[in-house]
Order: sequence, then structure tokens, then C-alpha cells
Amino acid sequence: MHKLDRWRLLTLCGVLLVNGARAMPAESGIEEIQLQHLEAKNVLTMVRTLAGTTRVHIANERTLRIQSTPDKVLVARKAIELTEGAKAAPAGGVKYEVGDGTVVACIALRHASGSAAMAALRSLEIRQIAVVSEPPTALVRASAEQAEAALAKLRELDREPPTKVGTGTDSAAVATPRVAAPSAADPAGGEVIQLVRLEAQGAMTLLRSIAGVSQVEIVDGHTLRVQGTPDKARLARKVVELAEAAGGPAAAEARYDVGDGTVVACAALRHSASNEMMAALRAQGISRMAVVNQPAMILVRDSAAQVTAGLELIRAKDPAAP
Repeated sequence: MHKLDRWRLLTLCGVLLVNGARAMPAESGIEEIQLQHLEAKNVLTMVRTLAGTTRVHIANERTLRIQSTPDKVLVARKAIELTEGAKAAPAGGVKYEVGDGTVVACIALRHASGSAAMAALRSLEIRQIAVVSEPPTALVRASAEQAEAALAKLRELDREPPTKVGTGTDSAAVATPRVAAPSAADPAGGEVIQLVRLEAQGAMTLLRSIAGVSQVEIVDGHTLRVQGTPDKARLARKVVELAEAAGGPAAAEARYDVGDGTVVACAALRHSASNEMMAALRAQGISRMAVVNQPAMILVRDSAAQVTAGLELIRAKDPAAP
């Protein structure tokens, strides 16, 4: 090789080595985070969102395993500490300064739903936001100014009373279910829906059968990720909200007009067997239906007239206790 070419090659190798060293991240390792009062499945998405890494996994029901840099591990630990103590913390919320110009803020949700909290936070254009279903908690990671604005907005929102859901004269006052709206900061993309009363497996079946959403992924036992058009994602959230409300203490009957000539309705089953109820509705000509075993409920989707007739049939076969 010519001397000049050799010199050029050595120079190029030196430049690549220097640039590679500059780009190399801080050394990462694997750590386990033990949970005291929380369940791993309920905080997995939150930790991934606030720490900014997808390399967080469930080791067991009370342990998360994270493989990342020390600074991300520290953020994960602090976010969990804030959530663990959210119920006992001051009503105004608590904060932790990360040291990179951002703050993690956490506040317990005593009245507001997760979906309402997420919508309020998105209006502030905060990217890293998360809701934990149990205990109901909202968290953000943003600048100090944005974090304080987020806490102020959530304090105002959390004073709102429960909303009403129902149909006709059979409406009942129940708390809006704590269902998370989409998080733009979700590292894996898609629309994240967090569940309270429903299990992810049962909710996934509902979305596929009633909402017609085929791209549904179970993130953990109480979290789903939905891929699809905005209309499909909106319908997925509404279906989950109806089911969460029907599974609540008031066991409300509720419906939602999809906007395409069909209506989705949900009703709790107090006494009837789900297979018998489905057979009766099928005989009446209801085209789409699905059941959840725990809590027991049935959902239907058809024309408004068919759905009304279906709800009347359900009430006749499964009357409320006197």
C-alpha cells in the first residue's frame, strides 16, 4: 500500500474511534426494582414513559427489571417512590428534580378519571405523561414550569364531581372510569388504554368483537395498546369506558352512538348466564355481541332500534334486584 494511502487510512480510523467514543452512551446495567404497595403490571407503562426506555420488564408481580443507564434507572425508582406514596402525599402533589432540567411530578386522582387527566395534560403539550390505575395517579416529566402548570390543572380537575352515564330513565350516577387516553410519549407507539376493573385479555376480546380493532396488544394485565385509525382508537376507548362503567358499583346501563348508523350498548348481568343471554340476543337478530365474565356484562353493536330492543330483552331476562 502506498504510504499516503496508509496515512489516510490511519487518519480515518482515528476519526471513527473518536466519534464512536463520543457517541457511546453511559454504561448500562440490569437492576431490579422492588415494589411495596404497587403491582408491577400497573406501573410498567408509567416507568417506560417517564424513564424514556422500553427496556423495562416484569420480573414478578412485585418486581420490575430494568436494563438501562444509571440516570434512567434513578428516574424509574423515583417515579415509583412518588406513586407508592401518592395517597399519603399532600393533595397538591409532589415533585422530584431529575437534574437534567426536568421534573417528575405526581398527584393522586381522587375524583377525576384517567382519561380526563391525560386530556388535560395533553392540552399543555407535555410529552411524557402517564396514568397509573391503582392507586389512581397521574405523573408527568417536564420542565419545572410545565410540571407546576400540570399539577395546578390536575388539582382543578380533581375537584370535579362524578359524571352521569346511562340511557333514558335508567341513568345512574357513577364515577367516570379511569381509562387512559393515548400517550404521545409511549416509546412503542400506538394508543395506550389503561384498565381499572377489566382484565386486559377480556378487554382485548371486546375491542376486536365490538370495535372491530384487530391490532390490539396486551402490554400488561391492565393495559392495552391499540394500533389503528383515530376513529378506531376513539371507538376502542368508548367501548372500554362503557364496560368499565357497567362493571362499577352502580352497574350502569349505557350506550354510545358510533356515528356510522350503529350503536354500542353495555349492560351488567346480575343473574343470567352469559351464554343463554347471547343465544336470546342472537335469536332476536343482534349482529355483534361480546361478554365479559368478570365483572359479568354483555355488549352489543347494531342499529339503534335493534340495540334498544336488545336492552329491553336483557332487562326482561335479567331484572335488577328489588
